Amino acid sequence: MGGLIRYLVGGTVLATAMACATHADGLRASPSRVDPGRLRACGTSLCSADGAPFNWRGVTAFRLADLVADGRDAEARAFVGWAARQRFTVLRVLAMNHGWMDLTPADGQRALPRVFALAREHGMYVQVVALAGTARPEFASERFLHAQVRAVSRLCAAASNCVLEIANEPYHSSQADLDAGSRLATLDEEVPPQVLAAWGASPPRAFDAPTGGEYLVAHVRRDGDRWDRVSRVARLAALAQQSGRFVVDNEPIGAAEQAQPSRRDDEPAAFFAQAAIGGLLDVGSTFHCEDCLEARVPGPVQQQCADAFIAGRAFAEGRREGATATSPASCVSTESPAMMAPVTATLNRRAFWQSLAVSLSAAAAAAQPRPAANPRAELTELLSLRSSEVQWLDSLTAPQQVALVTGLRAPGRPSREVVDLLYRVLGRRERLFAYVGYPPLPNRLTACDGLLRE
Repeated sequence: MGGLIRYLVGGTVLATAMACATHADGLRASPSRVDPGRLRACGTSLCSADGAPFNWRGVTAFRLADLVADGRDAEARAFVGWAARQRFTVLRVLAMNHGWMDLTPADGQRALPRVFALAREHGMYVQVVALAGTARPEFASERFLHAQVRAVSRLCAAASNCVLEIANEPYHSSQADLDAGSRLATLDEEVPPQVLAAWGASPPRAFDAPTGGEYLVAHVRRDGDRWDRVSRVARLAALAQQSGRFVVDNEPIGAAEQAQPSRRDDEPAAFFAQAAIGGLLDVGSTFHCEDCLEARVPGPVQQQCADAFIAGRAFAEGRREGATATSPASCVSTESPAMMAPVTATLNRRAFWQSLAVSLSAAAAAAQPRPAANPRAELTELLSLRSSEVQWLDSLTAPQQVALVTGLRAPGRPSREVVDLLYRVLGRRERLFAYVGYPPLPNRLTACDGLLRE
């Protein structure tokens, strides 16, 4: 949870000069050099081998197998190590691609066992994509497509830390009409039963339409207003309920050093909200970025966005699972420094509250409504307030509580009124720190705030 406390109400923090260590109990660290065991479907969730719920915190790593195939092991290790320190749990890797990289199917198959081993060293999983760039004549035949899916899925079956995605965007012009008829269904017959497989995403215009597989992947539309776009993640919860399967927000808008309309974003708050909404609704979240395509440690702006993404997911997982902070008031971390990722994100007060409000509002609007005795009881559930936190609602009058419930339940981005009402409930320092899973702090600056500016 340490990333989130750097974004607090007052404005800016530079993590390179933090006075206190970070606290990350909101996320379970991946054990180093431990086989994580095969994942399996558990209704609308995924479960680890021991039956525990699995928290999907994915990151794009398209070129990772290509780096290994080209003998660039040091670069591959650097990226996987970075991803592990960030607390990502899944690497999304292409098994072939001819276009912006030169990974042949044969080279991809040769490299995959090494990719699985690198991930296993950090207790991570690999989501391997069997088919990409199949529109080329030599890759478009049924014979090749079946042989490629068969070979990749067998390699996946031999590695307990692998899940399969049959095709990246089957509808895309770079693919061999993979979404035509029952083509994906017949390809799925090549997958061994022990391998957890998704067929691929639906087109963006119908991103929340169900496809096939034991779990589903969705590519949320990237166009339009930033906060409207982020709020679309909540529609994946309805897809999970409709299909009865686990859903992954698989390739959202990516981070970049400079924003590009409908393609890349450079606002950390948007990535915080994307991950928080997914975490609150038990939807898998994947971080996508320009450098991640190359399996390259991200540049500074992308790093800020990655930090925000992980902080949003940590906040949500902590709230959903009822996690509580365990670090002492001295702010000393309970985790090994080797497992801590440097946090460099900056977020102003308004951007933070906008992202938190969007996250809570989208999750509330998508959640199944339950009968509540009164608005106070409903707010307690919607905000996942613990018994010691319910008294915070006394900051609102009865009509304001009604207005906040109504605003949180409304679809789309929250209004300015909702943002302000949430601030009344959660905004004081001693409340906010406790709410995001950090040891409670008083309403004044202390040495533990590092370079926090209010």
